[in-house]
Amino acid sequence: MIPFKLTPSISPSEKEFVDIISKEKWEEIKANVYEKSSNCCYGCGHIPADIKMLTVHLHWWDETNVKSAQFLLLCEACHYIKHFDSAIASNFVVLVNSTYSQEELLRMNRIPGQIKENIENVKIVLLKKTAEEYFNEIKESELNRNDKTKILFGNKFNWKK
Repeated sequence: MIPFKLTPSISPSEKEFVDIISKEKWEEIKANVYEKSSNCCYGCGHIPADIKMLTVHLHWWDETNVKSAQFLLLCEACHYIKHFDSAIASNFVVLVNSTYSQEELLRMNRIPGQIKENIENVKIVLLKKTAEEYFNEIKESELNRNDKTKILFGNKFNWKK
């Protein structure tokens, strides 16, 4: 398995993968991933009320061999982090610096008031750089990635239980 790191990324498109393999095969793959799962998000550990609230994410494939594909179950927030371009298009995210890990920030983001308190205590700092500017930088080159840059979800994102 290719190592997984919860950072803003430009992941392979599940839609393009489905176009190659067929919707029927995709449904079969998804059923298999759900069956083998531990009922929690691989990215942040969130355990939803219903496992179907987790999304099958195409983690990696070499684009020449469909059998090389690797899949993970992710909550909607982690899935948007891995498809950073979609999070930006939906206007869901802002960039921050923090000593907290991305996983810890997601847990706090799910609890009303936690983020505001940590911003006031300067444990989370909102960045002036927009999510779109950062996306364009990492799209240009992975060398522009900054591991201290993390994502918070704003009011437009609907947290599902």
